[in-house]
Amino acid sequence: MILILLKGLGICLGAFAGLLVLVLLGILFLPICYRMEGNWNRMKEERGGRAVIRWCFGLVSACFYYEEGAKWKVRVAFWRWGSDSPSRQGKKEKQSEEKTSEEKEDDEADQKETDSVPFQEMEPEDPVDQTNPKMEENPGKVETAEKESTEKSILNRIRKGWEEIKRKFRNIHDTIRWLQEQKEALKEFLGDPIHQRAFQILKKEGRILLKKLKPKDIRGRFVFGFEDPGTTGYVLAGLAVLYPVYEDRIEILPDFETEVLEVDGSVCGRVYLWWMIRLLAGLGCRKAVRMTYRDIMEYKNNMARRKGRDR
Repeated sequence: MILILLKGLGICLGAFAGLLVLVLLGILFLPICYRMEGNWNRMKEERGGRAVIRWCFGLVSACFYYEEGAKWKVRVAFWRWGSDSPSRQGKKEKQSEEKTSEEKEDDEADQKETDSVPFQEMEPEDPVDQTNPKMEENPGKVETAEKESTEKSILNRIRKGWEEIKRKFRNIHDTIRWLQEQKEALKEFLGDPIHQRAFQILKKEGRILLKKLKPKDIRGRFVFGFEDPGTTGYVLAGLAVLYPVYEDRIEILPDFETEVLEVDGSVCGRVYLWWMIRLLAGLGCRKAVRMTYRDIMEYKNNMARRKGRDR
């Protein structure tokens, strides 16, 4: 009996481990496909966009689009969420109903208060003479006191301005000295052969990754026209120079008769997670990259300690 239980437990653990391995392999080697579309018409003031991300043959997907407003949809197997889902719409309707009911209650309460309070006419008050009799008796003293207060305020402003100028010059001097120190430290850091080797490795691996991340297909349509046909011709000549870049993927349509500007485009491609893991693993195996990363973190920590001491 115990052997049968152990055998069943082993089968369950093996099945779970196999399922976990399949999931990990799927995450690593199944592509994440993406597609982005957008359009813009300046004359009609129309704009829209759509972005779709799919994984595992659409089993997991997300859609973000903009028409009259931003909306989104997410799907995981048979479960779906989105801005247009019935639950969210029900919540919005409840919130709107609650707000309208609260506003109505507030209006009724305000109306009751205004009805209960009788109207009272304001009687004009007698003007009060706020002049100081002592000030009327000694006008000369008042003038001298005012002069002294204005002189003191001017002197205080001059002192504050001078202190502010000194502080700004001190900050500028400290900044220049700090930049000089950073310049020398940066020269020493970049001149190290180990760091130069690490930068070469990063440059090489980055180029490989960018080639893989390049979109699979790019399509576009660009319609333009200006009031002056000569300006349209100049823009067309400038775009013709860039023809080797976009070739037949982007359609250029000049309009020499009417003023128009319309752009449509779409981009699609795929990304594999194992590309990133391969890049990180390759960089981690290089001694020069590890030493450079350690030096950068040490420099960062030293700068943080220095700022703490300055404070």
